[in-house]
Amino acid sequence: MKAIVLSAGLGTRLYPITKFVPKPGLTLVGKTILERTLNHLIAGGINPRDIVLVLGPEEEFQVLLTKIREQISSDFLTTIQRERKGTGHAVQTGLQVVDKEEAVLVINGDVIFERDTVVEFIKVATFNPQDGLLAVQVTEKWEGFGVVLGDSERISGIAEKPESRPPQMLGINAGLYYFPPEQINAIHHLPLSIRGEIELTDLVSKNIESGHIIKPYLFSGYWADVGKPWDLLNAHEFLMESEQETFQVLGTVEEGATLIGNVHVAKTARVRSGAYVEGPTYIDEGADIGPNCYIRPKTYLGKKTRVGNACEIKNSILFEGTHVAHLSYVGDSLIGRYCNLGAGTITANLRHDNRPVKVTIKGKRLSSGRRKLGAFIGDYVKTGIGVSILPGVIIGEKTWIGAGLVVERDIPANKLVVQKLETKIVDKPTES
Repeated sequence: MKAIVLSAGLGTRLYPITKFVPKPGLTLVGKTILERTLNHLIAGGINPRDIVLVLGPEEEFQVLLTKIREQISSDFLTTIQRERKGTGHAVQTGLQVVDKEEAVLVINGDVIFERDTVVEFIKVATFNPQDGLLAVQVTEKWEGFGVVLGDSERISGIAEKPESRPPQMLGINAGLYYFPPEQINAIHHLPLSIRGEIELTDLVSKNIESGHIIKPYLFSGYWADVGKPWDLLNAHEFLMESEQETFQVLGTVEEGATLIGNVHVAKTARVRSGAYVEGPTYIDEGADIGPNCYIRPKTYLGKKTRVGNACEIKNSILFEGTHVAHLSYVGDSLIGRYCNLGAGTITANLRHDNRPVKVTIKGKRLSSGRRKLGAFIGDYVKTGIGVSILPGVIIGEKTWIGAGLVVERDIPANKLVVQKLETKIVDKPTES
């Protein structure tokens, strides 16, 4: 069996977090999304030599591939999807290095699965190799997803983003497939969809129409399609809870620092005196924390980050190289790489009316469904002293925000935002 990992996606709905890092390369709790997927496949018994990574043509994917080979194995096969013509086209690209007589497992490389789900799926596929298999998350949610129809023995179809809940709904398509050789090779004969793409779900439909059996693998464990910024934060929260048993204190923790609960301190990280850190929290390599700061639960402090005096970080991700050095608050936020937040920068994370925070994604105003949600800040952003950022605001990469501003709406990339103030100097009134 070969495994094709679809990992060429840019993650445009996650902008600006994905401007310089493709979605599969985003780091959550110390590992990239793609790294987790590959570890799950290997845990299920698939050899790295039998895993095909379908990557995008951009330089960022080669950077990601180098990291994956250093961290896991240099044996992975790779192909490049030079034109993004759909998930089916990505599979066709992966099949270029797969023998026509081999069965194929296909997995979306930018979704979050529990390890046991993937391992058990591989076991079921291996035990019954003559039939197709599709992972189906058993859930009552259906809006905006591909809904799988049928019964526990056989799938009868997939309804893409239906307007109402179909009566034969089993659950939602989780993006994990197994096809025996005859079924996978039918992908070369698929027509273009209405969107002008080759769709992997059309391969499922074609095989069903041809009389082939595709069975559902029903699971109720965690699964997340990390499509929007708050999805990434939701997945981060789940991973913090589920992986905290592996956390270790390996780095330097000075006398006077306090660690409560499960806190991971990487080997080259430093927690200075007076820092108060509540787990689950993950402090990555080269991070420098404190003195006298408060790190609240479910915080990931990426490599070479800096959190200094009188700062508070809560349920947030600070990606590599970002500095929050003085008197600042970051809550329920995603802060990109190599940002610098000036003293007194505040990310507000709660509306006065307690309603879910809304965010603008590709020109559409969407509800996040979250009562508490902060800011989404791209790479290389700088804020001046005393900046306040309101809930759900997106700030594009390389933008500078001047001192004292209240940022109440999204700011594009590469901008300098300042407030023009007129300062007058006059004589003091004469004392009588």
